[in-house]
Amino acid sequence: MDMNGHTNARKYFDWLTDAMHQDNGKLNPTFVQMTYFSECTLG
Repeated sequence: MDMNGHTNARKYFDWLTDAMHQDNGKLNPTFVQMTYFSECTLG
């Protein structure tokens, strides 16, 4: 998170891969596409 409480695309990707490995540790996607609909802020 930056000083404005925003995150960047790299952090979104980290959260995504963490969630995928918690759900199914053997999942290895070959392609990921992210579409942003609104910003994410802490709280």
